[in-house]
Formats: sequence, C-alpha cells, structure tokens
Amino acid sequence: TKLADSTNKRQTEPFLSLENISVESVPHNAREKTGDKNFTKLSGPDLGITYSNKITPRNFHDPLFFGRGIASGDIDRDGWADLAVATNNGFQLYHNINGKRFEVLAGPATLLTGLEGVSVALVDMDNDGWLDVFFTAFDGGNHIWLNPLGQGSQRGLIKVPNGEALLTSAIGFADLNRDGFLDIVNGNYFLGVITRTPMDNSIDQVVLNRNLKFEINELPGIPGQTHSALFSDINGDGHPDLAIGNDYQVADTYYLGNGSGQFEKITKGDGVIPVTTENTMSIDTGDIDNDLVPDIYLANIGFTKGIAVVSNIFGDDMKSAGREFCDSGESALAISECHHLLKLTTLLNPEKQNISERCTLLTDKEDVRD
Repeated sequence: TKLADSTNKRQTEPFLSLENISVESVPHNAREKTGDKNFTKLSGPDLGITYSNKITPRNFHDPLFFGRGIASGDIDRDGWADLAVATNNGFQLYHNINGKRFEVLAGPATLLTGLEGVSVALVDMDNDGWLDVFFTAFDGGNHIWLNPLGQGSQRGLIKVPNGEALLTSAIGFADLNRDGFLDIVNGNYFLGVITRTPMDNSIDQVVLNRNLKFEINELPGIPGQTHSALFSDINGDGHPDLAIGNDYQVADTYYLGNGSGQFEKITKGDGVIPVTTENTMSIDTGDIDNDLVPDIYLANIGFTKGIAVVSNIFGDDMKSAGREFCDSGESALAISECHHLLKLTTLLNPEKQNISERCTLLTDKEDVRD
C-alpha cells in the first residue's frame, strides 16, 4: 500500500483550543467481549504484521539478539495508530485498517537495504504536523525519513550524527532549546557482554535539531552500554532533564537541563539520586504517590539461576548450525575468529563482570569517584 492522506478518517471530538493549539479526542469503541478474560492474545501474522526477527548465526551477537524496536503513531492522520517496526532492512511501516488489521506501507526500500535497524520512533522532526520515522542501525548510523505526506516528499534519508558510534540503542526526544524542533538524545551502545571496559564508542550525546541541521554535544560521565534514555522534568523547573540507564554494572547517569540544550551531570555528592541500578533495562517517571512530584521507576535485570539461559541461549542444534556457518567460509571473519566469536556469544555470562575492573582502567580520579 502506498502512503496517502486518508479519505476515511476516524471521527474526533474537539477537546481544547487555545491560540494556535487544538486538541481533539477520539471516543472509545464499544467493548466487544469475546471470552471470560480481560485480554485476548492476537498473533502478528493474523493481523497482517508479517515481519519476523529471525536469529541466525549471522546476527547472533550482542546487541542484535535482544530484538528490535517497534513504535506506534498515526502516520496518515486518519485517527488510527499505525506501526513502525525496525527490521534487518531498516524499518517497515504497517497501516492500521480501522483497528482490525494492518497492511504493509511502501517506504524508501532501496535506501534501507542491508541496514540492521534496532531502534525506531515515530516523531515529527521537521515540525510540519506529520509524524516522521527516526531509526538507528547497527554499524549503520542514525537516520530520519520524512513523511511524504508532509514536507518530506522530495527527501531521502537524512543522516543524524551519533559520533560514529557502533549503535545508538536508546533514543529520546524533546524540544530542549524551545525553537519548535524536537532535539535528540543518543543513548549509545557497543558490544555489550564482549567488552568489559568503558568505551569511547558508547559515549552518549545530545543532538540539537535546528530545522534538520544538527549540532552534536557529548554528555559527561562514564560511558556505559545504554538501554534507556528518558527526558523528564524531575526537579519541576519547567526544563527537560535527562536520565540514562546503563547495562553491565555501570551506574545510571542523571542530568539537569537548563532550557537551552545544555545539561549538568548530577553526582552522588549532590544528594539528589540516592541509588541507581547497574544493569538497567528501562527508566520511567510518574507520580506514584500522588504528591504531584514525579517519581522514578527503574527496571533492572534479575540475576538469578535463570541467567544460565542467557549464557546458553543456543542449544546443541543451534551451536552446531553456528559451527557449520563458520566452516562454510561465508563469514567475513577468518574461520578461527568466527568460532571464537561463536564461543563468546554463547558462553560469556555478564554476571561475572565486576565494576571494579572498569574503575581500575580509568585514569581520571573524578570519573572513578563519580
């Protein structure tokens, strides 16, 4: 299906109008209960979502074996939430047909071939009122595809800087300098379990969007393997602050924003953040205790005996397939290197890592203290 401005738009009701801002609401459909349970499981293929993220020896390495991103948003403004799915060829769009099924939408296929998409978001990056696609690729950079229904009909992929990081795993958006354009945080990632030291390749950055002209600024602090990045006003001053969630026993990092796109790192001595997780999967904020002050929720990986499943996610059959792949000569690596990488990705246990190993390799005492 070709992306087109819908002629069958869902009915909306006006909710709020103020100067040049209008907010509309969509009434809920009547509930159609089909069984005793509150929720019913629906499979993607039955709904028309055809992409399947297949794990093979070719892509079985950190972080690709974690899966790929998915985002929702109303791409054609017909009142129904559409989907964007990160794939091994960039991304795939799915058009929501009246909440009943999805159809594949044509995207810039020739521009995406071979890009290992990991994270994806539907956000209006050029402030034209239409959602665009922002996606990141493993060893392929960060990109914007402007919605052709808006001002992007004559544009291809727009490259967004990430400091030549191997991967931007976590992304977040907010208008940090109040110029009307959404800015970006790059939560960068390297090879995860295979690397045990802080890497310059995983330094996080803030990217200011000046009408699709970009200015990149590195964030201070020990670089980690970032899984989550969240803009949220945690101190109530009206400016977006920033929380960064890191994996592999690197503490999370928090920053206070000043409203112009600059951030100051919060240290332990500031007494703001009493404790952080060190294998963070996700971060969110919300008023949990109803005191009108945002609280912070951290999701940390659980280190139990079940971690052995991670260490041996390939069973004997899959390990055999990996060895056959290495011996076939199809790998870009030498045969011995391929076998070594296969062994690493199936046997290394992140629980064995120790943060003290990282600190002993740092030369800056301020970094060690923080």
